[in-house]
Amino acid sequence: MPKVGNSDKKPRKDEGKKASKAANATAGKRKAANSGTTQRKSADKTSGSAAGEASGSAISKGCQLDIVFRLMSGEWTPHILWVLSNNGPTRHGELRRRVEGISSKVMTDRLRMLEAEGIVFRHYEPTIPPEVTYGLTELGAELDQALRSMENIAEHWQPSP
Repeated sequence: MPKVGNSDKKPRKDEGKKASKAANATAGKRKAANSGTTQRKSADKTSGSAAGEASGSAISKGCQLDIVFRLMSGEWTPHILWVLSNNGPTRHGELRRRVEGISSKVMTDRLRMLEAEGIVFRHYEPTIPPEVTYGLTELGAELDQALRSMENIAEHWQPSP
């Protein structure tokens, strides 16, 4: 009696991989479907409430302070702004020397972020070597006033020696 199927044939190496990939894909689809149901249920529970409007944030989107606090919470950001406010427009190298301990990468990241937010301007002179100067914009000067008020509070809170 002839054999039915190819049971005496060895499976190819990639056949096992295909089967496991298909099983993983099916499991992934199930997880996605279940999490979508969970998300819809939790959205239904919070719809219409302040928590639902916040879209997962602890502070609602309507809070204007959230923007400022998130901006200022970046490591080195207050120090960079303090140096720029006290020294005026400053070249990159000098700024890095004045903000002791900061790496070039972090300095560049923070300056780019502050520039994108309109708090710091960047002036580039195509000389050899290139001159790049950073300073506070009008918006940065407004923020500087608030930081100086906070500095006064910090000095007041310092314990007497």
